[in-house]
Amino acid sequence: MQRIYRFINANARRPRGLMGRFLGWLWAWESRAINDKAIALLDLESGDCLLEIGFGPGETIRRVLARYPGLRVIGIESSDLMLKLATARNEDAISDGRLSLRKGASGVVAELGEVCTHALLVHCLYFLDDLQQTCERLSGALKSGGVLVIAAVVTDAEIPARFMTPAYNFRSTAEILAALETAGMHAEVHQDEGGTHGALRWFRATKP
Repeated sequence: MQRIYRFINANARRPRGLMGRFLGWLWAWESRAINDKAIALLDLESGDCLLEIGFGPGETIRRVLARYPGLRVIGIESSDLMLKLATARNEDAISDGRLSLRKGASGVVAELGEVCTHALLVHCLYFLDDLQQTCERLSGALKSGGVLVIAAVVTDAEIPARFMTPAYNFRSTAEILAALETAGMHAEVHQDEGGTHGALRWFRATKP
């Protein structure tokens, strides 16, 4: 069973092939409630600019653009397959200039400058090797008063066995909060009160 977990999780890090397509389909539905809470914490308004790191198949982008007609979105994704799927899912928004999708990792964020009012990372912090550098780059991409929301499984809770492979680099709640604070942001943590996602935390950080 552990071999199967290793195979699936390796594809989760950089989805490709048939397994990547399956994961893209699965993520579009499995993570919907998690993304909905993250979006609610962002407090978006029409006219804002949202940066999403690791947008996967682009379903959250599609839904958030439909909900906020004046919103602009910049997406950064390391997987060619996810970039292809998200592009097909959001062709109209790309055509009318509301959406820009780019290939790359967190290093691309450093090239943006202070252009965004909000930023979002859901279930992708595990694949970014340098937590502190990532938080600093995200802070640098936000305007003053900007809001960053991160949804991530943390080590100070019971992590499901299927995720315990080398593909994932989990951090503790304290580590993530400290990285956000060191990056110059005011951070707070939210937990799933219903207990459905016991190891998951939502981090909301504001840039002064």
